[in-house]
Amino acid sequence: MGSGGLKTTGKPRRRKRRTGKKSWERPLPPIDRSALALPDDPDFIFRFAVYGDNQRGVPVHRRIAKAILISGAEVVLHVGDYVQDGKNSGQWDEQFLLPARRLLERTRFLGVPGNHDKNSPRYYEILRPPGGEPRFKAVRDPVAFFGLDSNRGLSRQAGWLDGQLSDTGEPWKVVFFHEAPYSSSWPWPGGALKTRKHFLPVLEKHRVDLVFAGHIHNYERFHKAGIPYIITGGGGDTLAKPEQLKNPYLVWSAKKHHFITADVYPGRIEVLARDPAGVPFDGVIVEKESEPREIGLETRRRYKGPRPKSFPNSLGGRNHFR
Repeated sequence: MGSGGLKTTGKPRRRKRRTGKKSWERPLPPIDRSALALPDDPDFIFRFAVYGDNQRGVPVHRRIAKAILISGAEVVLHVGDYVQDGKNSGQWDEQFLLPARRLLERTRFLGVPGNHDKNSPRYYEILRPPGGEPRFKAVRDPVAFFGLDSNRGLSRQAGWLDGQLSDTGEPWKVVFFHEAPYSSSWPWPGGALKTRKHFLPVLEKHRVDLVFAGHIHNYERFHKAGIPYIITGGGGDTLAKPEQLKNPYLVWSAKKHHFITADVYPGRIEVLARDPAGVPFDGVIVEKESEPREIGLETRRRYKGPRPKSFPNSLGGRNHFR
């Protein structure tokens, strides 16, 4: 008998081993080329695409890269975590360079570093960020894209971004970085405190048009102060359940591998979240001086998995104020 009168066997309890394929090993549907066609609208200017957190999911990454090419996107934004271990040089070839080679060759590819990338020299070698810095501005008229490094030097970058947004003349302003200021998923409860402290005030001060992030391996869209924030961390690696924690600004979520397309017009940007086949499952229209508008989709799909009965009161995870 053990302590408290409980019977023990003396054998250690074994954890049950998970069985089944990894999420990136499951069969993928064929690409729907008609769903990816560019709009037949004389006011249409160009399309850009966004994805991130591909890491170990090479088959999904390869499919997403092919779908983005078929979609006709001119500019591609990557929100970081190209590899599982940035210090492993071979992973940069296997997990990123080979699956994304044609995207790198045929589009204007702009990427920011994630936490898994570990400030590797290969990030700078392959991505060649404008100005050689992981924070940068790039323009495809009429859109100004601002990439930020959410791993280090956030206060300094926030000052830089404030100045850039004050001076830029482009009508559309899109910001992207790795760790979102809010989320409803683990592993960092409620989002990154550091980006909430340093980046959020600048984004709201200038009322930027769109913000993209990753880090959380699913899809999540939330709106704060009239700005749509889209977490697009479904580029290939293991998926995480959304809606496990409180995000007071949450609008839509999905546990899907995916990528984003955004179609730019003079007075609006139409944003669609798409599965690896290119079929949209969520969408939002961004217009100047207006609140974001939902896009009505017959194929719209939301997370329907388990949710906790109650949420923790605190928001913010292991990310320190930096």
